[in-house]
Amino acid sequence: LGDTASASYVLNELGNIYFLLGNYAQSEQHYRRSLEIMREVGDRKGEAETSLLFAKLLKTQRQTDQALNVLEDALTIAKTIGAQSEVCLLYTSD
Repeated sequence: LGDTASASYVLNELGNIYFLLGNYAQSEQHYRRSLEIMREVGDRKGEAETSLLFAKLLKTQRQTDQALNVLEDALTIAKTIGAQSEVCLLYTSD
């Protein structure tokens, strides 16, 4: 996956930090960019993991319908790659 995928994981961490700081707009920007990269490089597991982070952000902002859609997408990806339990565990571990 190389440096591009590594950059997406750094973007996730930045998104996490902004989330903890309550700067949801910056957090969303980082998660969205990370998702773009994950999709470009074909990192399906990373896409599912980033989707979970993004869904948590949406849920926190009370955008529950959008959060549900993102979670359903993450679960579909997880099923496709055979990582349902792994991805679900990530979502439930806060």
